Parts: sequence; structure tokens; C-alpha cells
Amino acid sequence: MNRKKILALAFLLGFFALAQAHEYWIMPNRFFLAPGEQVLLVAMVGENYEGEKWGGGNRKLTSFKHYALSGVVDEMKSIQRDSSKVDIDALTLLQEGTHLMTFTTTNQFIALEPQKFNEYLKDDGLEDVIAF
Repeated sequence: MNRKKILALAFLLGFFALAQAHEYWIMPNRFFLAPGEQVLLVAMVGENYEGEKWGGGNRKLTSFKHYALSGVVDEMKSIQRDSSKVDIDALTLLQEGTHLMTFTTTNQFIALEPQKFNEYLKDDGLEDVIAF
């Protein structure tokens, strides 16, 4: 196989992985709190910050961390999950300042029939990929 074919195949495989990705984020019930107040967080999935509550379950969530001026705290203990849902307990923010919550998930592979994949590309405005 020549180099151009290998690069084209690598590009298509990489693009396929990205095209199948969804956006995940953590949505707080409010953005400004005083020290000692609790924040309710919801794990969401969708696109462009429009979506629904994420039901990732046990097999996908690998870490949940809270970054603040005082350091990093592993908050996995605040996650209640089973095979169909992820719930986050209310967190108390003890100090003022910026707080960053992050979570990590395992990879997920989605297989689509060629016609469904092409429809997916069209729905996401990626007709140029079909033309390629």
C-alpha cells in the first residue's frame, strides 16, 4: 500500500472517530455562589450546549475531579451511578474563587451502516466528507 493510501485511510479513520464523538459537559444549577453554599451539577450530553441529562452509567465514567485554589479533590464519591444513569450529589464549595469540575469517560465505538453514516454526515453539515 503506498504512502498516500495509508495517509488517506488514517485520516478517514481519525475523522470517523471524531465524527462519532458527542459533547459532554457538567451544568451547574447556578454559576455564582458564596463560600459554603452548595451547587447542584448535572452531567449533560448533546451539541452546542443543547442536550439532555447524560445516562453514562458504570462503564463510561472513569474520574470526576474538583480543581480549586486549594488543590485537586477526587469527587468520585459524589457520583451515584448504575448501568443507565449518572447522578451527582450536591457539592459544597468551601472557598471563593474559580472552581473547575472535570470528568473523564472511557472511549465508545459506534458502528453505522454506510447509508446511516452518510445521513449522519449530512445532518452535521459534513457533505464535503461525503464528496471526498
